[in-house]
Amino acid sequence: MTEHAESARDLEARVRELEAEVERLRRGPFAPKHGATVEAPEGVRPVFDAAQRTVDAYFRDFQADPSRGTIVIAGERYLLVRAAALSHGFVDAICDLYSERGTAEARRIAKTLLFDMAHVIGASDARNFHRKMGVTDPVAKLSAGPVHFAYTGWAFVDILPESRATPDEDYCLVYHHPFSFESHSWLDAGRRTGFTVCAMSAGYSSGWCEESFGLPLTATEIACRARGDANCTFVMAPPHRLRGHLERILAGRSEEERRQAVYDIPALFERKHAEEVLRVALANAQEAGEAKGRFLANMSHEIRTPLTGILGMATLLRGLDLTAEQRDYVQAIDESGKALLSVLDDVLDVAKIDAGMMTVALRPCDVRGVLRDVATVLWGKVAEKGLALRVDVHEDVPAWVESDPLRLRQVVLNLAANAVKFTDAGRVDLRARWSAPGTLRVEVEDTGIGIEPSHIPRLFEDFTQEDTSPSRRHGGTGLGLSIARRFVTLLGGEIGAKSAPRVGSTFWLTLPARAAAAPVPARGVAPTGKVRPGARALLVEDDAVSRFVVQKLLQGHGLLVDTAVDGATGFEAWAAGAYDIVFMDCQMPGLDGYEATRRIRERERQSGAARTPVLAMTASVLPSDSARCREAGMDDLVPKPIDPGQLRDILARWVPAA
Repeated sequence: MTEHAESARDLEARVRELEAEVERLRRGPFAPKHGATVEAPEGVRPVFDAAQRTVDAYFRDFQADPSRGTIVIAGERYLLVRAAALSHGFVDAICDLYSERGTAEARRIAKTLLFDMAHVIGASDARNFHRKMGVTDPVAKLSAGPVHFAYTGWAFVDILPESRATPDEDYCLVYHHPFSFESHSWLDAGRRTGFTVCAMSAGYSSGWCEESFGLPLTATEIACRARGDANCTFVMAPPHRLRGHLERILAGRSEEERRQAVYDIPALFERKHAEEVLRVALANAQEAGEAKGRFLANMSHEIRTPLTGILGMATLLRGLDLTAEQRDYVQAIDESGKALLSVLDDVLDVAKIDAGMMTVALRPCDVRGVLRDVATVLWGKVAEKGLALRVDVHEDVPAWVESDPLRLRQVVLNLAANAVKFTDAGRVDLRARWSAPGTLRVEVEDTGIGIEPSHIPRLFEDFTQEDTSPSRRHGGTGLGLSIARRFVTLLGGEIGAKSAPRVGSTFWLTLPARAAAAPVPARGVAPTGKVRPGARALLVEDDAVSRFVVQKLLQGHGLLVDTAVDGATGFEAWAAGAYDIVFMDCQMPGLDGYEATRRIRERERQSGAARTPVLAMTASVLPSDSARCREAGMDDLVPKPIDPGQLRDILARWVPAA
């Protein structure tokens, strides 16, 4: 008799044994058949013999009442499920459901679902069995699995000598299923396959073993009876070591056997790995975002602080008795400083949006006021070029709409400033109308140089300009329209343009903006527009040039100003004097402005003294800056570089004339 014939006869005998066990289950009280259900190497045979006895005891408590649909083993209810439904029937159903993805991909999805489900069931069954039977030793826990496997009708198990079942990363279990319910189901249906089919067997066994050893494990089938192989053969190992074990095990086999041993690491662990990669990537992204935020804050501080000196000095110089030539020099300094500030703002805005730090705040917005304000800002340049500037808001636009007035102003100002820049003769029109219920449309039309229509889509990309030649007449970063697009997108709208060379351009934006009620006036100190002369101010600033500039600006409004060079000396000066207002730089070495303000508020609380207005002077630009200032106890913000007009309004609010 040939070796294959002997193997076939042994297999048939094993199948008959299992069928006899099932018949005994069907007939009545379950009496386990003594003897091994698992073939194992001689060295570990005693362990599996002990597991056999434990599983025998577990399954001895068997009750069945088909009329009530109950099968109970050791107090646990079981389900009688048709084997085909969890083998070829399931695969066929999934292949039909995912037919548009192709047979191979649909089959992969089916096997993935079966593996994942069985892996979880195997782990759950193992926990339940170990708890009920009081099994604590990891090897004993694992050894019960193959026996339990046979008793529940999944498969017979033969563990091969090359296995190394130790609870560490070198764990490797190589085993046959002389009988597997999945391959048997396919063959019984007369369907020989070109692929391995025992996904549930692989999943259940790896789930049981993973729970037993507390070690992530997975199994893959490298040979299958349904495919025509002599046995269903599996390799189980930690997911990241499985491929290496497979290559080692297959190395001594023929090229044909290696070619046929197509294997995949089961998707449950691919997903777990992907989730871990995603978690790490998310943590890295958050860390990178925080680092970008710190960089933005530092960059803003380092550039805006000297700009405070440049623009502030220009303001002070304009107040002196200068010659016409000197005034031209001062004007050039002022315009250059403001141009640099504009470039800085553009770059920081893009960086903040990319970092997810830019938000919009919806509140009542006066569209007419926004357009008039934009026209006022541009009026000097419009008059200089001899252009006509018209503002037209249709009567159907409500007096107040819900939007973000700051972002809307920034977008319209950018579009209108571009229109003025690229128009040498004619006019610039700012228009707004209600294009549809709840939709605001704003247009900026000019009679300027125009744009080739094919170039318009690129205008809204970062660092893009119509004229990029070294000899171009008009400067700029190429970020303005990109920022406008991003702000409009944040507001839920759209932006676009139409143009013709030497005719002009119309840039437009639409925003969802329902009508809103007029805002309620804020309570607090009502500004009179005038500043109380003789009010005492404490200026805490570490940068010498900024300190000199701000001191002169405050003195120009009639304030009496004392200075301090850091937070510690600033707190001491405040404690020793009686000040009407404190201007506190935020970023200083040693004791910063935030902590100095906290100490002021704590001293006020302890002594019952009246609250001194503390105004933050900051060059930072992050949305969290204002919240941090409020948390420290600061009352208002004075952004750097300091705008003289804004400073006047702030002083009128906090130290108004009687």
